[in-house]
Amino acid sequence: MAAEARQRLAERTAAAGTPSALGVQALADALAGPPEQAEERYREAVERLSVTETTTQGYRARLLFGEWLRRANRRTEARVELRAAYEAFSAMGAEMFAERAGRELAATGETVRRRLVGTREELTSQEATIAQLAVSGRGLTRARGTGTGDARSRRAASRSRQGTGAGRPVVHPGATPTSARQAAPYADV
Repeated sequence: MAAEARQRLAERTAAAGTPSALGVQALADALAGPPEQAEERYREAVERLSVTETTTQGYRARLLFGEWLRRANRRTEARVELRAAYEAFSAMGAEMFAERAGRELAATGETVRRRLVGTREELTSQEATIAQLAVSGRGLTRARGTGTGDARSRRAASRSRQGTGAGRPVVHPGATPTSARQAAPYADV
């Protein structure tokens, strides 16, 4: 059955002749073809798929090749392919593939550092609200005392309008910004 599917795919990929199609065919041949040709076909798949617009497929080929190398007890070579796949999938946010590559890396004896997608710090709900208000400009009314801002915010806004603090609002140590005007210096963080 796998041989038939590989043959049907070969007909289509040969007709297309694109690097992507030929890379997919090489990967199929590596997975379901003669075992003695697997390494050569994996290398071809990695090469062809890594230079096309489908780089995700290139890293998937590297993952599969790394798994094959590890199972052939070629751990040092496997680590190169698996590490590249792990880092790329982690950066892309492809968590399932990253976890799979991480498990395979660990199986080679390498310590895998967990990478978080979007390593930026998360804002608290209050900080997120303040940032949204700052961006939209709607938070200024509360800071100027016409809304429900706290007394500290109103005093800081008043001092800011009077020129205190060289044009920047006074933010008390340890206080989080409570108005759009105070949050503005932090908006680009």
